[in-house]
Amino acid sequence: MTALPEELDYRDVAERGEVFEARLALAEVPRVAELACDPPAAGDPPAIHVRLQFFEDEQRWAHVSGRVEYAALVACDRCLAPFNHQGGADINSIIVASDEQAAGVPRQFEPTIAEGGKLDPRSLIGDEILLALPQALHCDRSECRANYEKPDKPDEIDDGAQGEDRWRPFANLR
Repeated sequence: MTALPEELDYRDVAERGEVFEARLALAEVPRVAELACDPPAAGDPPAIHVRLQFFEDEQRWAHVSGRVEYAALVACDRCLAPFNHQGGADINSIIVASDEQAAGVPRQFEPTIAEGGKLDPRSLIGDEILLALPQALHCDRSECRANYEKPDKPDEIDDGAQGEDRWRPFANLR
């Protein structure tokens, strides 16, 4: 296992079957750092753990597989309060040099385009994290959930109509 370089020749590392493992700070992956509530500083502790394995198959496709796990302080989409979001994503991709080559990648793999024969692993990691994020980030604070989620029991609904099973999400706005 070797440290993660800034860029690598994907053909070369795939032929050698290299494995990279790294712990990165959010600041090292700019597209992910943009999502954080507080801009990450260069000396922040690692928030991303990644393991990438490169190999070549019988058809000479250059593969990258592995896992990325992350933690970031992000804003809740409901209440805008910051909360710590943790997640992960599996990586199973074929690296190609152009859009034309990407069209020929077998369906079970996701194509990753590396222009000029060089792959930026931090860009790959950022893409995988962004794709793994849920569409809406919600915190687990009870105050937030109480204000925005439908109650489980109809008798908890306070809309003035006795016995009627209706939920009125905008009732508090009147």
